[in-house]
Amino acid sequence: MLMRRWGILQDKKDNLVKDLKETAVSSEKLGKKYGVSRQAVYGFCKRQGIRRPLKPKGHQTEECRLCQRLIQISKKPRSEFISIHTIAKETGGSVAKCLYHLQILRGKGLVSRGFGRLHSKRLEKAYAIYLG
Repeated sequence: MLMRRWGILQDKKDNLVKDLKETAVSSEKLGKKYGVSRQAVYGFCKRQGIRRPLKPKGHQTEECRLCQRLIQISKKPRSEFISIHTIAKETGGSVAKCLYHLQILRGKGLVSRGFGRLHSKRLEKAYAIYLG
C-alpha cells in the first residue's frame, strides 16, 4: 500500500502559517513538528509568500533584567567607586555574570567605562570614607 507524501502540509496549513508568521523557529524544527523535511517547510513558505520574522541577534539589553538593573545602579552618584562584589550582591547575580553583562553594556556605551572596574571591597570603603 502506498502512502501519500505530497500535500501533508496542506492538511496542517492553518497551524503552519501561524507558526511561520509568528515565530522565528528554524525550518528544521518546524519540519520535525509537522513530520516533513526542512526543505518542504521552506518551499511551503515560498509558495504561500510568507515573510518570516528575523531572529534577534546578540544580547537583548532592553529585555534583560540584569542589564536593566546594572544601568539603574550605574546612574547612582559616584557609581565608579562601587566594587563589582557590591554590584553582584545588589543585583543578586554572580560576579562572573555581572562582569559579562557589564562588558556588553560598556561596549554599547550604556554605562561608563569605569563602572564595575573596582574589585577591592577595602578600596570601596576607603573611597566612601574619603568622599564622605
